[in-house]
Amino acid sequence: MILIENKEIYVYFLKKKKDRCHSQLVNNVIIIIMKITKKKQYKHERNKFKNRNNMILPNCIKIIVFTVFIITITFSSCITILYFQKSQQFSIMNQRYISARFNLDRMKEIEEERAVKMYNQNNVTYSNNNNKQHVPSSHQQMKNKKNNDDDDEEKIPDVLILTILKDSESFGHRRKINSYIKMIQRLSHKYDPKLISIGMLVSDKSTYEDIENAWKKPNIANYFNKIKIFHKRLDDESILGGHNDRLRHAAGIQKKRRSILARYRNLLLSLTLGNIGSTVKYVLWIDADMEMIPANIITTFQKTNKKIVTLHTKRNHETYDLNTWKGPRIHPSMGELEGIKKGRLFIPRPSNGLKHIDQFTKNDIGSDNLVQLDSVGGTVLWVNADVHRQGINFPPYYVIGTEWDRPGWDGIETEGICYIADQVYGGKNCYGFPNIIAEHHAS
Repeated sequence: MILIENKEIYVYFLKKKKDRCHSQLVNNVIIIIMKITKKKQYKHERNKFKNRNNMILPNCIKIIVFTVFIITITFSSCITILYFQKSQQFSIMNQRYISARFNLDRMKEIEEERAVKMYNQNNVTYSNNNNKQHVPSSHQQMKNKKNNDDDDEEKIPDVLILTILKDSESFGHRRKINSYIKMIQRLSHKYDPKLISIGMLVSDKSTYEDIENAWKKPNIANYFNKIKIFHKRLDDESILGGHNDRLRHAAGIQKKRRSILARYRNLLLSLTLGNIGSTVKYVLWIDADMEMIPANIITTFQKTNKKIVTLHTKRNHETYDLNTWKGPRIHPSMGELEGIKKGRLFIPRPSNGLKHIDQFTKNDIGSDNLVQLDSVGGTVLWVNADVHRQGINFPPYYVIGTEWDRPGWDGIETEGICYIADQVYGGKNCYGFPNIIAEHHAS
Protein backbone atom coordinates (compact mmCIF):
# COMPACT_ATOMS: atom_id res chain seq x y z
CA MET A 1 0.00 0.00 0.00
CA ILE A 2 2.95 2.33 0.47
CA LEU A 3 3.45 2.61 -3.32
CA ILE A 4 -0.07 3.92 -3.80
CA GLU A 5 -0.62 7.62 -4.47
CA ASN A 6 -0.64 9.87 -1.35
CA LYS A 7 -4.29 10.78 -1.45
CA GLU A 8 -5.47 7.23 -1.86
CA ILE A 9 -3.27 6.04 1.02
CA TYR A 10 -4.54 8.75 3.28
CA VAL A 11 -8.20 7.97 2.53
CA TYR A 12 -7.62 4.26 2.93
CA PHE A 13 -6.03 4.53 6.36
CA LEU A 14 -8.52 7.16 7.38
CA LYS A 15 -11.23 4.63 6.86
CA LYS A 16 -9.24 2.04 8.76
CA LYS A 17 -8.75 4.54 11.50
CA LYS A 18 -12.47 5.04 11.88
CA ASP A 19 -13.05 1.33 11.71
CA ARG A 20 -10.46 0.51 14.32
CA CYS A 21 -11.27 3.35 16.59
CA HIS A 22 -8.34 5.58 15.82
CA SER A 23 -5.68 3.03 16.32
CA GLN A 24 -2.29 4.46 17.20
CA LEU A 25 -0.62 2.07 14.78
CA VAL A 26 -2.55 3.50 11.91
CA ASN A 27 -1.48 6.99 12.82
CA ASN A 28 2.15 5.97 12.90
CA VAL A 29 1.95 4.31 9.51
CA ILE A 30 0.27 7.36 8.02
CA ILE A 31 3.01 9.61 9.40
CA ILE A 32 5.77 7.40 7.97
CA ILE A 33 4.12 7.25 4.56
CA MET A 34 3.65 11.00 4.45
CA LYS A 35 7.32 11.60 5.25
CA ILE A 36 8.42 9.24 2.49
CA THR A 37 6.09 10.92 0.02
CA LYS A 38 7.35 14.39 0.91
CA LYS A 39 10.95 13.29 0.36
CA LYS A 40 10.09 11.98 -3.12
CA GLN A 41 8.31 15.19 -4.02
CA TYR A 42 11.27 17.22 -2.78
CA LYS A 43 13.73 15.19 -4.88
CA HIS A 44 11.50 15.51 -7.95
CA GLU A 45 11.22 19.27 -7.58
CA ARG A 46 14.96 19.62 -7.00
CA ASN A 47 15.79 17.60 -10.15
CA LYS A 48 13.31 19.60 -12.12
CA PHE A 49 14.94 22.85 -10.94
CA LYS A 50 18.41 21.56 -11.80
CA ASN A 51 17.30 20.61 -15.33
CA ARG A 52 15.77 24.02 -15.77
CA ASN A 53 19.01 25.72 -14.68
CA ASN A 54 21.03 23.54 -17.04
CA MET A 55 18.93 24.71 -20.00
CA ILE A 56 19.19 28.42 -19.24
CA LEU A 57 22.84 28.81 -20.30
CA PRO A 58 22.53 27.12 -23.75
CA ASN A 59 19.37 29.10 -24.46
CA CYS A 60 21.09 32.34 -23.51
CA ILE A 61 24.02 31.51 -25.76
CA LYS A 62 21.68 30.80 -28.67
CA ILE A 63 19.86 34.07 -28.17
CA ILE A 64 23.14 36.01 -28.01
CA VAL A 65 24.51 34.34 -31.17
CA PHE A 66 21.29 34.99 -33.08
CA THR A 67 21.25 38.63 -31.95
CA VAL A 68 24.88 39.15 -33.03
CA PHE A 69 24.10 37.56 -36.41
CA ILE A 70 21.12 39.87 -36.99
CA ILE A 71 23.17 42.93 -35.99
CA THR A 72 26.03 41.90 -38.32
CA ILE A 73 23.71 41.39 -41.29
CA THR A 74 22.00 44.72 -40.64
CA PHE A 75 25.32 46.56 -40.29
CA SER A 76 26.73 44.98 -43.47
CA SER A 77 23.60 45.92 -45.42
CA CYS A 78 23.81 49.51 -44.23
CA ILE A 79 27.51 49.73 -45.14
CA THR A 80 26.83 48.26 -48.61
CA ILE A 81 24.00 50.70 -49.27
CA LEU A 82 26.10 53.64 -48.12
CA TYR A 83 29.02 52.49 -50.29
CA PHE A 84 26.91 52.33 -53.46
CA GLN A 85 25.28 55.67 -52.69
CA LYS A 86 28.66 57.35 -52.18
CA SER A 87 30.06 55.67 -55.32
CA GLN A 88 27.16 56.97 -57.37
CA GLN A 89 27.54 60.45 -55.91
CA PHE A 90 31.29 60.40 -56.62
CA SER A 91 30.69 59.27 -60.21
CA ILE A 92 28.18 62.09 -60.77
CA MET A 93 30.51 64.68 -59.21
CA ASN A 94 33.45 63.41 -61.28
CA GLN A 95 31.43 63.65 -64.47
CA ARG A 96 30.36 67.19 -63.57
CA TYR A 97 33.98 68.07 -62.88
CA ILE A 98 35.05 66.76 -66.30
CA SER A 99 32.26 68.67 -68.04
CA ALA A 100 33.02 71.87 -66.14
CA ARG A 101 36.71 71.57 -66.87
CA PHE A 102 36.09 70.94 -70.54
CA ASN A 103 33.77 73.96 -70.74
CA LEU A 104 36.36 76.10 -68.95
CA ASP A 105 39.08 75.02 -71.37
CA ARG A 106 36.79 75.72 -74.28
CA MET A 107 36.00 79.20 -72.94
CA LYS A 108 39.72 79.91 -72.56
CA GLU A 109 40.32 78.85 -76.16
CA ILE A 110 37.52 81.13 -77.39
CA GLU A 111 38.93 84.04 -75.42
CA GLU A 112 42.40 83.40 -76.81
CA GLU A 113 41.01 83.31 -80.35
CA ARG A 114 39.19 86.59 -79.75
CA ALA A 115 42.35 88.18 -78.31
CA VAL A 116 44.41 87.06 -81.31
CA LYS A 117 41.75 88.36 -83.69
CA MET A 118 41.63 91.75 -81.96
CA TYR A 119 45.41 91.92 -81.96
CA ASN A 120 45.55 91.22 -85.70
CA GLN A 121 42.88 93.84 -86.40
CA ASN A 122 44.77 96.44 -84.39
CA ASN A 123 47.99 95.63 -86.23
CA VAL A 124 46.26 95.98 -89.59
CA THR A 125 44.82 99.37 -88.56
CA TYR A 126 48.20 100.57 -87.29
CA SER A 127 49.90 99.37 -90.47
CA ASN A 128 47.38 101.16 -92.68
CA ASN A 129 47.80 104.40 -90.73
CA ASN A 130 51.58 104.38 -90.91
CA ASN A 131 52.07 103.10 -94.42
CA LYS A 132 49.65 105.10 -96.50
CA GLN A 133 52.37 105.93 -98.99
CA HIS A 134 52.58 102.23 -99.96
CA VAL A 135 49.25 100.85 -101.06
CA PRO A 136 49.43 97.46 -102.80
CA SER A 137 47.64 97.09 -106.08
CA SER A 138 44.36 95.20 -106.23
CA HIS A 139 46.12 92.36 -108.05
CA GLN A 140 48.76 92.19 -105.29
CA GLN A 141 46.05 92.26 -102.59
CA MET A 142 44.21 89.31 -104.19
CA LYS A 143 47.46 87.40 -104.50
CA ASN A 144 48.32 88.00 -100.85
CA LYS A 145 44.83 86.96 -99.79
CA LYS A 146 45.11 83.76 -101.81
CA ASN A 147 48.50 82.96 -100.26
CA ASN A 148 47.10 83.59 -96.78
CA ASP A 149 44.12 81.36 -97.48
CA ASP A 150 46.43 78.60 -98.73
CA ASP A 151 48.55 78.90 -95.59
CA ASP A 152 45.44 78.73 -93.39
CA GLU A 153 44.17 75.71 -95.27
CA GLU A 154 47.48 73.90 -94.92
CA LYS A 155 47.54 74.49 -91.15
CA ILE A 156 44.08 73.05 -90.40
CA PRO A 157 44.63 70.11 -88.02
CA ASP A 158 43.35 66.92 -89.58
CA VAL A 159 44.73 63.97 -87.55
CA LEU A 160 43.45 62.95 -84.12
CA ILE A 161 45.47 60.31 -82.22
CA LEU A 162 43.42 58.50 -79.57
CA THR A 163 44.54 56.13 -76.81
CA ILE A 164 42.67 54.44 -73.98
CA LEU A 165 44.45 52.99 -70.96
CA LYS A 166 43.83 51.75 -67.45
CA ASP A 167 46.91 52.86 -65.47
CA SER A 168 50.67 53.36 -65.79
CA GLU A 169 51.22 49.62 -66.30
CA SER A 170 49.27 49.92 -69.57
CA PHE A 171 52.39 51.45 -71.16
CA GLY A 172 54.30 48.22 -70.54
CA HIS A 173 56.74 47.02 -67.92
CA ARG A 174 59.07 49.82 -66.75
CA ARG A 175 57.55 52.26 -69.25
CA LYS A 176 55.77 55.52 -68.44
CA ILE A 177 53.93 58.25 -70.28
CA ASN A 178 57.26 59.73 -71.47
CA SER A 179 57.90 56.63 -73.59
CA TYR A 180 54.51 57.04 -75.23
CA ILE A 181 55.07 60.77 -75.89
CA LYS A 182 58.44 60.10 -77.53
CA MET A 183 56.85 57.48 -79.79
CA ILE A 184 54.12 59.94 -80.85
CA GLN A 185 56.71 62.68 -81.45
CA ARG A 186 58.60 60.36 -83.82
CA LEU A 187 55.46 60.21 -85.98
CA SER A 188 55.59 63.99 -86.35
CA HIS A 189 59.09 63.90 -87.88
CA LYS A 190 57.38 63.14 -91.19
CA TYR A 191 54.21 65.12 -90.45
CA ASP A 192 53.59 68.62 -89.11
CA PRO A 193 52.86 68.24 -85.36
CA LYS A 194 50.59 71.31 -85.48
CA LEU A 195 48.23 69.23 -87.63
CA ILE A 196 48.00 66.54 -84.94
CA SER A 197 45.77 66.55 -81.86
CA ILE A 198 45.97 64.06 -78.99
CA GLY A 199 43.17 62.56 -76.92
CA MET A 200 43.62 60.09 -74.05
CA LEU A 201 41.12 58.44 -71.70
CA VAL A 202 42.50 57.10 -68.39
CA SER A 203 40.47 55.13 -65.85
CA ASP A 204 42.95 55.36 -62.96
CA LYS A 205 42.84 58.70 -61.14
CA SER A 206 46.51 58.94 -60.08
CA THR A 207 47.72 57.89 -63.55
CA TYR A 208 45.43 60.50 -65.09
CA GLU A 209 47.07 63.21 -62.99
CA ASP A 210 50.58 62.00 -63.88
CA ILE A 211 49.77 61.97 -67.59
CA GLU A 212 48.19 65.41 -67.49
CA ASN A 213 51.27 66.83 -65.75
CA ALA A 214 53.58 65.18 -68.28
CA TRP A 215 51.80 66.83 -71.22
CA LYS A 216 52.04 70.26 -69.49
CA LYS A 217 55.84 70.37 -69.65
CA PRO A 218 57.07 73.42 -71.63
CA ASN A 219 58.77 71.43 -74.38
CA ILE A 220 55.67 69.28 -74.93
CA ALA A 221 52.60 71.41 -74.14
CA ASN A 222 52.78 73.42 -77.39
CA TYR A 223 54.32 70.75 -79.59
CA PHE A 224 51.00 69.41 -80.96
CA ASN A 225 47.86 71.29 -81.92
CA LYS A 226 45.64 70.28 -78.98
CA ILE A 227 46.02 67.80 -76.14
CA LYS A 228 43.05 66.61 -74.09
CA ILE A 229 43.28 64.07 -71.24
CA PHE A 230 40.08 62.65 -69.73
CA HIS A 231 39.42 60.55 -66.65
CA LYS A 232 36.49 58.16 -66.50
CA ARG A 233 36.04 54.77 -64.83
CA LEU A 234 33.22 52.44 -65.82
CA ASP A 235 31.47 50.71 -62.94
CA ASP A 236 32.20 47.19 -64.23
CA GLU A 237 35.84 47.79 -65.19
CA SER A 238 37.03 45.22 -62.62
CA ILE A 239 36.36 42.48 -65.19
CA LEU A 240 39.42 43.72 -67.12
CA GLY A 241 41.62 42.20 -64.42
CA GLY A 242 45.33 42.91 -64.22
CA HIS A 243 48.04 43.12 -66.84
CA ASN A 244 48.93 39.44 -66.89
CA ASP A 245 48.61 38.14 -70.47
CA ARG A 246 47.20 34.79 -69.42
CA LEU A 247 44.47 36.39 -67.31
CA ARG A 248 43.37 39.22 -69.57
CA HIS A 249 43.41 37.05 -72.72
CA ALA A 250 41.55 34.15 -71.10
CA ALA A 251 38.72 32.97 -73.38
CA GLY A 252 36.12 33.05 -70.61
CA ILE A 253 36.29 36.83 -70.08
CA GLN A 254 36.89 38.07 -73.63
CA LYS A 255 33.27 39.00 -74.29
CA LYS A 256 32.97 41.18 -71.17
CA ARG A 257 36.53 42.51 -71.43
CA ARG A 258 36.26 43.60 -75.04
CA SER A 259 32.79 45.01 -74.43
CA ILE A 260 34.29 47.37 -71.85
CA LEU A 261 37.16 48.28 -74.20
CA ALA A 262 34.63 49.11 -76.93
CA ARG A 263 32.68 51.32 -74.55
CA TYR A 264 35.86 53.16 -73.55
CA ARG A 265 36.76 53.72 -77.21
CA ASN A 266 33.30 55.06 -78.01
CA LEU A 267 33.37 57.27 -74.92
CA LEU A 268 36.69 58.80 -75.95
CA LEU A 269 35.30 59.44 -79.44
CA SER A 270 32.32 61.31 -77.99
CA LEU A 271 34.62 63.43 -75.82
CA THR A 272 37.01 64.42 -78.60
CA LEU A 273 35.74 64.06 -82.15
CA GLY A 274 32.76 66.39 -81.73
CA ASN A 275 34.74 69.02 -79.83
CA ILE A 276 38.48 69.33 -80.39
CA GLY A 277 38.17 67.25 -83.55
CA SER A 278 35.71 69.39 -85.53
CA THR A 279 38.23 69.77 -88.38
CA VAL A 280 39.66 66.28 -88.09
CA LYS A 281 39.69 64.10 -91.19
CA TYR A 282 41.36 61.01 -89.74
CA VAL A 283 41.46 59.18 -86.43
CA LEU A 284 44.53 57.14 -85.53
CA TRP A 285 44.02 54.64 -82.69
CA ILE A 286 47.24 53.62 -80.95
CA ASP A 287 47.60 51.23 -78.00
CA ALA A 288 49.49 52.65 -75.04
CA ASP A 289 51.97 49.75 -75.04
CA MET A 290 53.13 50.17 -78.64
CA GLU A 291 56.90 50.62 -78.80
CA MET A 292 57.72 51.38 -82.43
CA ILE A 293 55.55 52.66 -85.28
CA PRO A 294 57.04 53.68 -88.66
CA ALA A 295 57.61 57.45 -88.67
CA ASN A 296 55.85 57.93 -92.04
CA ILE A 297 52.78 55.90 -91.13
CA ILE A 298 50.39 58.90 -91.17
CA THR A 299 51.21 59.86 -94.76
CA THR A 300 51.21 56.16 -95.73
CA PHE A 301 47.70 55.72 -94.35
CA GLN A 302 46.51 58.99 -95.95
CA LYS A 303 47.62 57.95 -99.43
CA THR A 304 45.46 54.80 -99.36
CA ASN A 305 42.18 56.79 -99.40
CA LYS A 306 40.61 53.86 -97.55
CA LYS A 307 38.06 54.13 -94.76
CA ILE A 308 39.73 51.72 -92.32
CA VAL A 309 43.37 50.60 -92.48
CA THR A 310 45.77 48.78 -90.16
CA LEU A 311 49.25 47.27 -90.32
CA HIS A 312 51.15 44.22 -89.07
CA THR A 313 51.86 44.40 -85.34
CA LYS A 314 54.50 42.08 -83.91
CA ARG A 315 55.74 41.31 -80.42
CA ASN A 316 59.05 39.54 -79.90
CA HIS A 317 59.23 39.05 -83.70
CA GLU A 318 55.91 37.19 -83.78
CA THR A 319 52.49 38.36 -84.99
CA TYR A 320 50.67 39.84 -82.02
CA ASP A 321 47.36 41.26 -83.22
CA LEU A 322 45.35 38.15 -84.12
CA ASN A 323 42.17 40.19 -84.52
CA THR A 324 43.38 41.19 -87.99
CA TRP A 325 42.17 38.49 -90.38
CA LYS A 326 40.17 37.50 -93.44
CA GLY A 327 38.20 34.31 -93.97
CA PRO A 328 35.53 32.04 -92.48
CA ARG A 329 34.78 31.61 -88.78
CA ILE A 330 33.21 28.76 -86.83
CA HIS A 331 29.39 28.89 -86.87
CA PRO A 332 27.74 27.48 -83.71
CA SER A 333 25.59 24.36 -84.00
CA MET A 334 21.87 24.33 -83.13
CA GLY A 335 22.71 23.06 -79.66
CA GLU A 336 25.31 25.76 -79.17
CA LEU A 337 22.84 28.41 -80.37
CA GLU A 338 20.37 27.22 -77.75
CA GLY A 339 23.16 27.36 -75.18
CA ILE A 340 24.02 30.94 -76.21
CA LYS A 341 20.37 31.86 -75.70
CA LYS A 342 20.56 30.45 -72.17
CA GLY A 343 23.75 32.37 -71.42
CA ARG A 344 26.32 29.64 -71.96
CA LEU A 345 29.81 30.45 -73.17
CA PHE A 346 30.64 30.17 -76.87
CA ILE A 347 34.20 31.02 -77.92
CA PRO A 348 34.54 32.61 -81.40
CA ARG A 349 37.37 31.00 -83.36
CA PRO A 350 38.71 30.68 -86.91
CA SER A 351 37.64 28.04 -89.38
CA ASN A 352 39.63 26.39 -92.15
CA GLY A 353 40.79 28.92 -94.73
CA LEU A 354 41.05 31.94 -92.43
CA LYS A 355 44.23 33.99 -92.81
CA HIS A 356 45.79 36.28 -90.26
CA ILE A 357 47.85 39.30 -91.32
CA ASP A 358 51.08 37.27 -91.43
CA GLN A 359 49.62 34.49 -93.61
CA PHE A 360 48.95 36.41 -96.83
CA THR A 361 51.08 35.49 -99.83
CA LYS A 362 52.47 37.73 -102.56
CA ASN A 363 49.53 36.80 -104.77
CA ASP A 364 47.13 38.10 -102.10
CA ILE A 365 48.85 41.49 -101.80
CA GLY A 366 47.83 44.13 -104.33
CA SER A 367 49.98 46.64 -106.17
CA ASP A 368 49.32 49.15 -103.37
CA ASN A 369 50.72 46.63 -100.85
CA LEU A 370 47.27 46.26 -99.26
CA VAL A 371 45.06 43.25 -98.58
CA GLN A 372 41.32 43.22 -97.94
CA LEU A 373 40.28 42.26 -94.42
CA ASP A 374 37.13 41.05 -92.67
CA SER A 375 38.39 42.19 -89.27
CA VAL A 376 40.99 44.53 -87.79
CA GLY A 377 42.78 44.88 -84.49
CA GLY A 378 43.19 48.06 -82.49
CA THR A 379 46.93 48.28 -81.81
CA VAL A 380 47.44 50.75 -84.69
CA LEU A 381 44.18 51.52 -86.49
CA TRP A 382 43.46 54.27 -89.04
CA VAL A 383 39.81 55.31 -89.48
CA ASN A 384 38.35 58.03 -91.65
CA ALA A 385 36.77 60.47 -89.18
CA ASP A 386 33.53 60.65 -91.17
CA VAL A 387 33.11 56.91 -90.65
CA HIS A 388 33.03 57.48 -86.90
CA ARG A 389 30.85 60.58 -87.25
CA GLN A 390 28.27 58.52 -89.13
CA GLY A 391 27.92 56.15 -86.18
CA ILE A 392 30.22 53.34 -87.30
CA ASN A 393 32.06 52.82 -84.05
CA PHE A 394 33.03 49.82 -81.90
CA PRO A 395 30.11 47.51 -80.99
CA PRO A 396 30.22 46.49 -77.28
CA TYR A 397 28.48 43.18 -78.08
CA TYR A 398 28.65 40.37 -80.62
CA VAL A 399 26.97 41.71 -83.76
CA ILE A 400 27.20 38.47 -85.76
CA GLY A 401 24.18 36.23 -85.15
CA THR A 402 22.24 38.65 -82.97
CA GLU A 403 18.50 37.98 -82.75
CA TRP A 404 15.73 39.75 -80.82
CA ASP A 405 15.69 36.98 -78.23
CA ARG A 406 19.32 35.83 -78.44
CA PRO A 407 22.75 37.50 -78.30
CA GLY A 408 25.25 37.02 -81.10
CA TRP A 409 28.43 34.93 -81.10
CA ASP A 410 31.12 36.91 -82.97
CA GLY A 411 32.24 40.37 -84.09
CA ILE A 412 32.84 42.51 -81.01
CA GLU A 413 34.84 45.76 -80.58
CA THR A 414 37.43 46.20 -83.40
CA GLU A 415 36.32 42.95 -85.05
CA GLY A 416 32.79 44.31 -85.32
CA ILE A 417 33.59 47.70 -86.87
CA CYS A 418 34.49 46.15 -90.25
CA TYR A 419 31.25 44.15 -90.34
CA ILE A 420 29.19 47.29 -89.67
CA ALA A 421 31.13 49.33 -92.25
CA ASP A 422 30.60 46.65 -94.89
CA GLN A 423 26.86 46.57 -94.15
CA VAL A 424 26.57 50.36 -94.36
CA TYR A 425 28.83 51.12 -97.34
CA GLY A 426 28.75 47.79 -99.13
CA GLY A 427 31.74 45.80 -100.34
CA LYS A 428 34.94 45.63 -98.32
CA ASN A 429 36.07 48.67 -96.36
CA CYS A 430 38.88 47.32 -94.16
CA TYR A 431 42.44 46.91 -95.41
CA GLY A 432 45.84 46.06 -94.00
CA PHE A 433 49.57 46.36 -94.78
CA PRO A 434 51.08 42.91 -94.18
CA ASN A 435 54.61 44.18 -94.85
CA ILE A 436 54.55 47.34 -92.72
CA ILE A 437 55.62 46.32 -89.22
CA ALA A 438 54.93 47.97 -85.89
CA GLU A 439 56.44 46.66 -82.65
CA HIS A 440 54.43 45.99 -79.50
CA HIS A 441 56.21 46.16 -76.14
CA ALA A 442 57.60 42.80 -75.07
CA SER A 443 55.77 42.64 -71.73
